[in-house]
Amino acid sequence: MKFKNIISAGLLTTLLITSIPFGISKAEQNSENNTLVELTNQDTAKVKNKSEVVYGTLTADGNVNGLYVVNHFEIEKGGVVTDYGDYNSVLNLTDSNQIIQNEDSNSFSTESGNFYYQGNMESTELPWDFVISYELDGVKLTSKELAGKSGKLSITIKTTKNNQVNTAFYDNYMLQISLSLDADKCSNISAPNATIADAGNNKMLVFTAMPGKNADYQVKADVVDFTMNGIEISGMPFSMSVDIPDTDGMLSDLNKLPEAINELNKGVGELTDGTSKLNKGANELKNGSGEIKNGLLGLKYNSSSITSGSTKIKDALTLISSSLENESTGTDLGELTQLPVALNDLSTGLKGISSGLNELKNGYSSAYTALDMVIQNIPDTAITQEQINKQFPNATKEQSELLNQLYMSYAVGQTVKGTYGQVKQAFASVVPTIETLSVNIDKISGGLDIISSNLTKSLDGTDITAQLSQLTKGLTELATNYESFDKGLKEYMNGVGKLSDGFQDFDAGFTKFQGGVSSLDSGVSELFTGTNKLNDEVSKIPDTMQDEMDKLMDEYSGTDFVKTSFISSKNSNTELVQFVLKCGGIKKSEETSLTNTSAETKQKETIWDRFIALFKKTK
Repeated sequence: MKFKNIISAGLLTTLLITSIPFGISKAEQNSENNTLVELTNQDTAKVKNKSEVVYGTLTADGNVNGLYVVNHFEIEKGGVVTDYGDYNSVLNLTDSNQIIQNEDSNSFSTESGNFYYQGNMESTELPWDFVISYELDGVKLTSKELAGKSGKLSITIKTTKNNQVNTAFYDNYMLQISLSLDADKCSNISAPNATIADAGNNKMLVFTAMPGKNADYQVKADVVDFTMNGIEISGMPFSMSVDIPDTDGMLSDLNKLPEAINELNKGVGELTDGTSKLNKGANELKNGSGEIKNGLLGLKYNSSSITSGSTKIKDALTLISSSLENESTGTDLGELTQLPVALNDLSTGLKGISSGLNELKNGYSSAYTALDMVIQNIPDTAITQEQINKQFPNATKEQSELLNQLYMSYAVGQTVKGTYGQVKQAFASVVPTIETLSVNIDKISGGLDIISSNLTKSLDGTDITAQLSQLTKGLTELATNYESFDKGLKEYMNGVGKLSDGFQDFDAGFTKFQGGVSSLDSGVSELFTGTNKLNDEVSKIPDTMQDEMDKLMDEYSGTDFVKTSFISSKNSNTELVQFVLKCGGIKKSEETSLTNTSAETKQKETIWDRFIALFKKTK
């Protein structure tokens, strides 16, 4: 019994001493001084690396209540370790060795292996400032006012940079912000940019804030008797959890795009050359068509003069022939001497007609050959507006207008080619008809010259009467043949008039075709200018994208981040710093009261009460 009393008294004394809240006894101070001296005399430990986990408690609104750090060392060789940090207090979490604080240094002795100690921080500054606000049915409420309420809830979480702390952590660390909502109390949950998962009866919402970026997230839900566990926030280096993809594979197909655009540009260049030549040919053809039109018009308008002159020749030949037949026995030689002159005039007039027809034939032949060649070169390929729309579904307004111009030019070209196919035979028969007509006129003209020459010789001879009979017979035969020629000439000139009228419409259509070809050439030239520019720009895309992706990856990869201690810049070998933060929850007043009562009860317990409770538990 006495032994037990001695133990109880000793324990009581020890507990009473350790429960003194303020001041350090002289013995303790001497012990620390002695420990510091001992540490000074020991060898320095070899530290492989160090990590820091910063734990923080925040209010439900995002304000920091307090911070403490768990420092972890990997010791390769035992000895003395001096770590730096401005702590209110420290706690050895590994063994019972004492940690000596001297201003901002914390020294301890340890063996090889892992060593942990906790430091309670003076500062409450984090690399981020957090603001968490709540609205219910559009009215702002504090977290305390919100507990137990029902309605349409909106939670806003904002993070910004805290310039009071080393900004390297803000620039290189990402944040994961997690909320847990009771599915029995929360419905119609909306959380843009969040990852939502089921965890039992709870909905887990996880937001990710990228390094160097402020965040602004919002959660909406319909709530009943609302309560919520505290929001949890963790901060870690971005490169820890994100595996940056290989961009070479991503760009392999893109590298083919400049080659394709270059080929397209070459094709458009060749098309530009072709449309330029087509436009030049169309202009020449239009000029030739204009000459044919003007020639046919001139021939049409002069046809009455030609047919009238031919009729006069026919009538004159008929009159001369008739006169010679009726007056062969008593012919007035004075009048007869005028006949060669009249025949020469007739011959000259026919030669003029023949010369005009030859000029028309030569001009028409050249123009027709050019026209036929260009029209035959117009492709027969069938193209529809639907095919163009399907081929270019994403064309811009300017591109659509150009495509419409190209299609209209194509349509006009097909119309011209179709019309030409219908009248080609008529065009082809013009030259042979003119040649036949010209030959016949030349024959008549030559016959008149021979008659005139023979008549002149006969008039100079002595036996006029004997030759007059032959002259009469020849002129009669000539007059008969010329009548047939005159009839054919009138029919031909009538056909020329109809051809001229028809050619007016053809020439008008061809003028539209030339205009379409000109627009086509202009449009393709603009297209070539555009594809040239596109080719220049697209050729830079792979390199530009690679540069931008490299910059983006460098921004988030953390490769430029120099690993440093969050606690003190004096610390070395710091390989990792993590942040683990917990916000206060939203609880109803009765829950808070129960929690506070429990805490107060524990706080009011003395060391002796705890000691007695320990013995009660052992019974």
